[in-house]
Amino acid sequence: HSAAFFAPIGPLIEMDNAQFREAMATNLEAPLFLTKSLLPNLKRCATEATKPRVLHVSSGAAHNAYEGWGSYCITKAGFNMMYRVLAGELSLDNILVGSVRPG
Repeated sequence: HSAAFFAPIGPLIEMDNAQFREAMATNLEAPLFLTKSLLPNLKRCATEATKPRVLHVSSGAAHNAYEGWGSYCITKAGFNMMYRVLAGELSLDNILVGSVRPG
């Protein structure tokens, strides 16, 4: 998963509510819903020897507060936590969840 929405750069407090919701929908909700939709197929082919993988693309913005990038930083940080939770939950079904952070 590597979808991302960069809202207009500027102070978070001045961001339009709809733009913030769009960032949440693209950067956080869509990857979760996509993963959920793939689960039946992932579970079907998962064994102890053959573990399917879900890989997401993270960002330095998930770990650093960049001025003017508030919605992106917040949603990417949430995205990282979501995948940490999914890694634990899906490991019970022999599905591996990981992350890469380019750069």
